[in-house]
Amino acid sequence: MARRSRRVVPALGTLVVLALIAAAIVSVAQPRFVVGDPLPQVATTGFLEKPDPPKQWRVVAAAKAGAVDLVDVPAPVELAPPGDPVAQQVTAAMVDAIARAGDAGTSGVYVMDADGRVVFDSGGTVPLIPASTAKLVTAAAALTAFGPDHTFTTTVSSDVPVGPDGVLAGDLVLTGGGDPTLVSQDWIEGEVDTERPHTPIAGLADQLVAAGVRHIEGDVVGDGSYLDGDVLAMGWPPRYLEDLDATPIDGLTVDEGLELYRTDAGALRSRASTDPVGDAARVLAAALVERGVVITGRARAADVPTPPGSIELGRLQSPPLVTLLTSMVQRSDNHLADVLFRAVGRRVEGAGSFDDGAAQAIAVLEELELDWSSTSLADGSGLSRDSRIPVALLVTLNYRMTSSSVGATWQDLMAVSGVSGTLRRRLVDTIAELRLRGKTGSLGDVRAISGAVVGPDGRPFWFGVTSNDLEGPQLSNARRLQDLVVLGLAATLYGCTEIPVPTPSPEPTEPPPLPTHTCG
Repeated sequence: MARRSRRVVPALGTLVVLALIAAAIVSVAQPRFVVGDPLPQVATTGFLEKPDPPKQWRVVAAAKAGAVDLVDVPAPVELAPPGDPVAQQVTAAMVDAIARAGDAGTSGVYVMDADGRVVFDSGGTVPLIPASTAKLVTAAAALTAFGPDHTFTTTVSSDVPVGPDGVLAGDLVLTGGGDPTLVSQDWIEGEVDTERPHTPIAGLADQLVAAGVRHIEGDVVGDGSYLDGDVLAMGWPPRYLEDLDATPIDGLTVDEGLELYRTDAGALRSRASTDPVGDAARVLAAALVERGVVITGRARAADVPTPPGSIELGRLQSPPLVTLLTSMVQRSDNHLADVLFRAVGRRVEGAGSFDDGAAQAIAVLEELELDWSSTSLADGSGLSRDSRIPVALLVTLNYRMTSSSVGATWQDLMAVSGVSGTLRRRLVDTIAELRLRGKTGSLGDVRAISGAVVGPDGRPFWFGVTSNDLEGPQLSNARRLQDLVVLGLAATLYGCTEIPVPTPSPEPTEPPPLPTHTCG
């Protein structure tokens, strides 16, 4: 894991002053904020027509099953020469967004054009707590390590065959393979999270009954050794488990790492599991009993991994990885992210710990030639307060993944403003509706977003905004900063002009509404 940098980002107020000075001298010196070649200024009024995704601008090889060769040569990232007229336009739009947003704590803003030229950089290379934008790293690493069609396998086995009378004279072993979507019947009947991908563990009970199992004389044993190491990441405060922001991450979990229980009144409730592997074994045992199977022993977690040579009696496959990643990115599913993060470590090299996930996420993305020197990855969900990622890395990752052999798949993972996921209610009825694709992030004092604002010809601006150390009004200011950055980029791409509004009262009681625009 890369060593964390201790540099401090200057306050945004200082950045505004610096940016204005830079803009004033752009014709005689290299500015602080650099931009690329001009983008087409296309006038349009069809804002509710969904644009094409950001285009892949390079010819790339087809993805291989099981593992992906991303690129032969990474898509270039470079600085544009000073004095470019679009440079001045974009710089002015971003400086205006920063100024109008107000104090947004310690923030970084970074923008690139469709050809990989940096168009704006305000603290973009300084490592900040990324919140859930870290899931972009997890998604890229998992997609590259496994391939989009990969599935995770859960098996049941025994070291003795099923007797002709249906008796299994030994233990039944439930072996996890990293599937984060296994669910109980209570989960399904209680409609706990109907939109989340799920694999009913009762399917294994059906297979066992179909195989003739009527009596298990031993125990039902859960084996979660597929992912070895601590089930909690560094930098997770205890309140994460209390608030169910995080749950234990293991190689065998059921119901998203939750323990479901019923109150005296019969209401279904949940809490973070203290024995996720044992819970999975108990869920399978209950499903077997419901189907008339007699179990003499008990359900428990294994003391040691399943020995080789066991007789497989059934198996389940998870939904394809691309389905898991889409839910993970669009809905910001923490459990999916952290299981997949650790699975990357197991798949490539290691035992599947959080540390293995961090090391191998960087290794499998080597072809993208990203600068990881100031990045720290403590988990795959972005929940950890020990993680640090520069905004510039996330923007470059997004740009280069779109330019890779899995570019179309990668873009389909993203939430779309006004349509899906955490962006479904963002920027509705603005020029950015349907034009923004990306990933948001939020912790108590963190707000972040990274994505692309798509132009009329499919050519995007890639951007990221991360704000740390937020409190009080700074929280809403940080969100407003994100919206203003996106609107500024959309206005530039579509040749839009802001519609003036009446001068607000000297002491407004709430932030002014987002600007509206006319185009064409």
